[in-house]
Amino acid sequence: MLLYLQGGGGLGESEFNSSKPLFRKFRRRMFKYILPAEFCILHEIPYCFVGIEAGPLSNLIIRHEIRRLIDNSSICSVRNEESHDFLKIDLEVRKYIEITLDPILSISMEDIPVKSMERVEDRLKDIKNSRIIGIHHPPQLLQNTDITNIIIDSIICHLKTHSDIVPVVFSDFGFTSTHNATNELAARISNESGIKCLSIPFEGVWELVALISKMSSLLTTKLHAGMIAYLFGIYCESFAIHIKTPRFYKLIGRDDQCHHFKDLDRYLIHEKVSRLFKSAYQSEKCFDDNYKLLKKVSLRNRDIIGSLIRQ
Repeated sequence: MLLYLQGGGGLGESEFNSSKPLFRKFRRRMFKYILPAEFCILHEIPYCFVGIEAGPLSNLIIRHEIRRLIDNSSICSVRNEESHDFLKIDLEVRKYIEITLDPILSISMEDIPVKSMERVEDRLKDIKNSRIIGIHHPPQLLQNTDITNIIIDSIICHLKTHSDIVPVVFSDFGFTSTHNATNELAARISNESGIKCLSIPFEGVWELVALISKMSSLLTTKLHAGMIAYLFGIYCESFAIHIKTPRFYKLIGRDDQCHHFKDLDRYLIHEKVSRLFKSAYQSEKCFDDNYKLLKKVSLRNRDIIGSLIRQ
């Protein structure tokens, strides 16, 4: 028996969630990371952290506990140098930490189950020959702030002059509230632009991957949607809410495609949305010289998990 913990952004704090009560932040990490790992320590079950993102962490109790859990893990790997330095320098973790990138970067088109791809293709059958712009994770775009309203208005404005482009709104959660937000944003875009906007419900992780692979270009506020787009050579404009997101775009040499919400203004938003629409007309995929190297490094995660299984 073993336990594999993939940290995501849970070992760091998002500014978007900074207003949440401290107990809620602690509770999330308690059930997702701390309790499972403590159970493993108590019962001498090997566990590992693979491809995690770490930092920042402000709560002293969580900082101490995360340091203890990583020091007691069998193996620990992180996505980037910033996470490595946070754990080794800031938290003073003693464990050897390897930089292997995010495990999701090891995915290929061949990994997508046939049924998942068929389900997505059926959803898109009426627009299969169209240029499609994906708009990902609408709950954060419907916060009714000046910035989010400018983003939506800019999308609508561009659609009015690009009637051959079809917008598709989707998310990566199956919650009722998320589903409602997806429908709400799609309806708003349709009503105000006069262009039919599709709302695609979340049906599973592989369906999400398959759906992103069908986009001509993508707008997202989250990290992993952008990573999947990068894997499939799809241009992505990122409106980041977490420090982990610009770290990835810096790693792949595309800093100009990712900007934090707090750094956005009307002119920058218009520029990003303009690039989003322009890229939808590109016939060639957006692969670069870093692609093969990053994918090779990411595949190291499979070796790490395999070594733990053999213990």
